[in-house]
Amino acid sequence: MVPLGRTLLRSIHFTFLSSLILTAGLLGKHSIASAGDEPISIGSIIINPQANHRRSFVFKGTVKNVGTQDGSDQFGQKTCGQNFDLEDNTGSIDVWYVIKCQTGDTVVTVAEGEQIIVHATIDAPPTNVMSPQGKDLGVRAMATKLVKGRP
Repeated sequence: MVPLGRTLLRSIHFTFLSSLILTAGLLGKHSIASAGDEPISIGSIIINPQANHRRSFVFKGTVKNVGTQDGSDQFGQKTCGQNFDLEDNTGSIDVWYVIKCQTGDTVVTVAEGEQIIVHATIDAPPTNVMSPQGKDLGVRAMATKLVKGRP
């Protein structure tokens, strides 16, 4: 004979696990966009960038104002890459694609007017953070992957 307390604990444990599994299943269907999902509009991020700080998203748009980045990381290792504006019909965001590079390495090169998909993490420092020159650092998407072509 099983004591009533043990049966009650098993019942509560089973109910809790069932609820947890059901909740996880429901949330999985209605989750917020992530790097593995479909592209989202740039405007939905730039409306409140601090709410999306350090979150990953996928964007699709047109490349504008291409520049290059060369420097070094905090350990002195050489870095290289590109920065550009990515535009869609809802807005524009500054994108930085920077990698650690060795002599002779080439970074994925994007061209003005090219259509791309960008997997990125949003970097949205507080509005009171300024560069040493006194410029607002603003919002940018730190790209982890670029997909070229006509997406």
